[in-house]
Amino acid sequence: MKILGLRHPDKVNFETPHQAYLLEFDGYRVLHLGDALPTVENFEPFAWLEKTPLDVVLMPELFLRDPGGKALIGRFIKAQRFVIIHINPGAEDRALSLAGQILPPEAETLVFRQPMEKKVLIDPL
Repeated sequence: MKILGLRHPDKVNFETPHQAYLLEFDGYRVLHLGDALPTVENFEPFAWLEKTPLDVVLMPELFLRDPGGKALIGRFIKAQRFVIIHINPGAEDRALSLAGQILPPEAETLVFRQPMEKKVLIDPL
C-alpha cells in the first residue's frame, strides 16, 4: 500500500492532511482518491502515477465536474474501472452522464445508488 499525501478541496479543510491510497494485491492496483483536491499541482509530486496502469479508481464526482479533475483523468488517473464516489443522492445519472463524456470509452463506470449496495469488481478466486 502506498499512501499519498494530498490537499483537501474545500477552504475549511484545505490545510487538513488528506490521504489517497494505492493498494496493490495479486497483481491488481486500486487507487482510492477520497476527498483529494483535483489539481495538477496536487498530483505532480506523484508523477509516477502517469506511468502506473490502474485496475480500479474510486474517484469523487467532483473530478468529473471540475476542469482540474478533467485534466488529471488520462494523465495521472488511467484505469479500467472507475467507481464514482461522493455523489449526492439522486445525482447518480448525472454522474454517469458526465463520466460517459469524460472517461475513456473503454473504461467501465460504476456508481452506488443504495446504501449498503455491494459490487464485486475484482474477484481473483
